[in-house]
Amino acid sequence: MSGHRTWGEMRREGNPALEQGFGAAINASMWLPELRCQAGLTREQLAERLGVTESWVLQVESETDVRLSTINAYVAALGGELRVCATLSDGRDIDLMRLQRQEKGSVEVR
Repeated sequence: MSGHRTWGEMRREGNPALEQGFGAAINASMWLPELRCQAGLTREQLAERLGVTESWVLQVESETDVRLSTINAYVAALGGELRVCATLSDGRDIDLMRLQRQEKGSVEVR
């Protein structure tokens, strides 16, 4: 046995890092409709821009664990750009959306 825990074991209650992440995901479902309203769009208008049904937009806005790719498409359809930043324990901010676009070793740090 490798000594590593399975994903199912890690997701169980009592893992503070994962609980914090799930809390952030739940919060995302609360701010997506507000973000859409701030952009001045109805669900119907956003659905048309995304090429999906209005019920799909409602489902995403009600979801408690929305995929990053879905949020990225949602924000892009609102005319915005999604930025995701991780702050490391040493205070460095890493722009996660730029990591995939840059060559290894040239990470933008703020």
